[in-house]
Amino acid sequence: MTADPVAMVRAHLEAHDLPTAAHLTRDFAQDLPVTHVYNAGGGTLTDIDRMDRVGITVYAPAPTTDDPADTPTATTLAEKALAALAGGPHDTVAGYVDEVRVESLPTFKPFTDTMDTCSMVVGVVHRTTD
Repeated sequence: MTADPVAMVRAHLEAHDLPTAAHLTRDFAQDLPVTHVYNAGGGTLTDIDRMDRVGITVYAPAPTTDDPADTPTATTLAEKALAALAGGPHDTVAGYVDEVRVESLPTFKPFTDTMDTCSMVVGVVHRTTD
């Protein structure tokens, strides 16, 4: 049995005032910003620990002005998430994270005319619970 790295990342981000979701509902856009945390597949396993790849996508309202103080952008929030996660260790309510390795830096992507996204992938090193 293993701990849930998605739950660990979500717990750590929420402790840093970043609302998260494991699943997006069809009306999730009404509750922006939200940080979608999901299993990105792949990883490695040793006798001591394992590293799981976790995807993180921030959905935020598209800026309506050039003033960055108006609304936090998807990129700003993704960079905040990266700063909170990178390195370690992190002791979360969902389990202990030895280290978070950045595999893909936050990348901005326009999503709709009213919503932007910024995604990254991290490697979460943790110990199995066996």
